[in-house]
Amino acid sequence: MLKPLETKIHNLMSKAITTLRKSVVNSFIIAGENRIAVNQTVEVTIERNYNADYGDKIVIRTIMPLGKLVKDILPFRNELKVSLEMSFGPLHYVNTYRGIILNDGHNSDNEMFKNNNANSLNVEMGFLNLQLIDLEIETMMTKRIRGTVRKNTLQKTINSLVSNAWSDSVNPNAKFVPACSLVKPENEKVYDHITFPLDLPTIDIPLWLQAHDYGLFRSGVGVYGQNVLDVSFNDNVLDIKSKTKSLHMFPLYECRMEDLDKEKVLHLYLNQDKHMNATERNFAIIDGEPHVVIATSDNITFSDISNKVKRANKDMYVDSDAIPNRSMEVTDGKINTKKENFMKGETSEVLLGVEEEGLHGIKSNTYNLTVNNFKERGKFLLLEWNHSLPDLVFPGMLVKLFYQDGDLSNKKVKIAYGVLHGTVTKIHNSQQMSVTNLIVFVSHKGEEDENSK
Repeated sequence: MLKPLETKIHNLMSKAITTLRKSVVNSFIIAGENRIAVNQTVEVTIERNYNADYGDKIVIRTIMPLGKLVKDILPFRNELKVSLEMSFGPLHYVNTYRGIILNDGHNSDNEMFKNNNANSLNVEMGFLNLQLIDLEIETMMTKRIRGTVRKNTLQKTINSLVSNAWSDSVNPNAKFVPACSLVKPENEKVYDHITFPLDLPTIDIPLWLQAHDYGLFRSGVGVYGQNVLDVSFNDNVLDIKSKTKSLHMFPLYECRMEDLDKEKVLHLYLNQDKHMNATERNFAIIDGEPHVVIATSDNITFSDISNKVKRANKDMYVDSDAIPNRSMEVTDGKINTKKENFMKGETSEVLLGVEEEGLHGIKSNTYNLTVNNFKERGKFLLLEWNHSLPDLVFPGMLVKLFYQDGDLSNKKVKIAYGVLHGTVTKIHNSQQMSVTNLIVFVSHKGEEDENSK
């Protein structure tokens, strides 16, 4: 008899996508006026850290004749571009990046290479490792802002400044539609003015607002741009519905439970069967949302996750916005200072996960005070997804994790909730297989799945 979670997985497998068996990457190096086909792209690594970076870290390992490397590529080493053609089963798309040589091990000015022509060098093959730089993120980093925004909310400020800059940065020839996604900030205050420092990179605006006198979310903010695919799966045919180059701005350490029914959610099934990890039938699109079976041998529990603030001590501070209300009064058109209350202001309290006592300064940004506490009350999971399609998931994506809990006689399916914090994908051309490690921050511990009773 199948256990409850095995039943859910069995039903999922009947709808699974089997067309992602082969993942292949081909690369072309654009050096000057030449488009050079790489003899062999051995491996591609795509690292996406939604917490610490703005865009993808991509490294490719290639093999090519030394003659082609020395004569055609190295002279243009400071102006290389790389075209990456990626195929995931029937899905095929192309991206262009700036290429930086990491460890070619050769120098075009070396006497050994000067005294040999390209034909003699072509008998020997060499490795060429390249790091690929996202052109849109590179462009965004050069865009700067200065000055003051007046009479506006943080949401409208970001949508105006960041979204417009992002749309201008996306290459219209890349066939990816620019999109900017900002989760509605918890801070809805209308500010009289917001003054930005000189030459602040536009992409830094959300992080700057979070860290300084404003604050967007109680659980921190992430900013990340990546390619995102929207796919359909009908009659065993997998098609791309849309391709977007999306810049996401989202809270880091909290699953927004109220948005689970409004946004696309990643469903993960934590299967304990080690043999399931190699199966090709571990991925399905149901009602437009991705469902992935993850095989793991670890006994994953969420008992150490608290839905309440741990060690809830009170951090006392003076709310700087309240000082004028308590320390001044207007009588007959004159401003009178209440000296006895000037340094008192109004004390407020924020629940923190650290042991602190007393008054801790004058602060107007209370949203950034609780970030560490939100981080401490959850946990990170690293889960492996074989035969993956990494562009199907996106920064800050809400996650439902289905797992089995209870003793042998009373197994129950429970759901934990979290936020996607990153992915690390390796594509091995020899194996024609894409493997993605999903980095999930679990912020809410499990509750029993009503549909499995």
